[in-house]
Amino acid sequence: LGSIYALELIDYVEGLTLWQKAYHLDKSYLAPIILESHYDAFLNGRLFAKADSFRIEFFKLTKNTHQDYYQALDWTDWCKNDIKAGIDLALKAIEEDPGSRWALEYLTERYSCINDFENSTKYLERYIELYGINDWEKKKNAHRLAYILYHQGKMEEADKYFDLEIELCKRSIETEDLSASRGLSYYDLFAVYSFLGDFEEAFRHLRSLRQVDFYPAWLMTYFYIDPLLDNVRDDSRFKDFIEEAELKLQREQEMVKTWLDIRDMNLQVSDSGT
Repeated sequence: LGSIYALELIDYVEGLTLWQKAYHLDKSYLAPIILESHYDAFLNGRLFAKADSFRIEFFKLTKNTHQDYYQALDWTDWCKNDIKAGIDLALKAIEEDPGSRWALEYLTERYSCINDFENSTKYLERYIELYGINDWEKKKNAHRLAYILYHQGKMEEADKYFDLEIELCKRSIETEDLSASRGLSYYDLFAVYSFLGDFEEAFRHLRSLRQVDFYPAWLMTYFYIDPLLDNVRDDSRFKDFIEEAELKLQREQEMVKTWLDIRDMNLQVSDSGT
């Protein structure tokens, strides 16, 4: 239930409360899951110091590889909007394991986000060589592939993958799957149509995205750095949306901080025996 509330419904306070109850029921079995879930919840609420403390405790309890550790740190840097630090970590992962699937995927997308298409293409080609183009499509990242192909001058292929992304997003909205309920499909449609210059359609989907109560930190990073949005960054409607998104995040942060204060007070009372 904690995962459903925090990671699917984006209700971190309720999710954290349920995770705490689960932890006290069976510490030995649930501790790693609870720690990782807390890390992710605090990370996406931009409470980075708290997230780091849970990440450290999680890795103390689990037998994870260097790849797992690099991936967690890379994700943290993405949520902090520190693209360069994330790229450096993914490159370290590639040094240790040239076939690291997550690192190849991350480097492909991260380099495209800063318009370094030479490196983006290099890692995309290596990814496809090892895992195939179909694997990339399954990740609902067709628009990221399309963006790279567009800058390679492969317009027909780019259009094919932009169309595929639009189709996948509309299908998720029609079936009301998780991507739609969290606003992710609306965001991807907004991004694709913005890049293609269909602003009427783009802002129609932005209006739907605005109905979401809260945007996690990783999605906020896309709002700020996604090159697919370059055509609308100066549009007052998008600027207003960003301001509103920040206010929603601040409200969520305050709710989580209040939850932490209440929890700490309860723990102090419990420890004192009163």
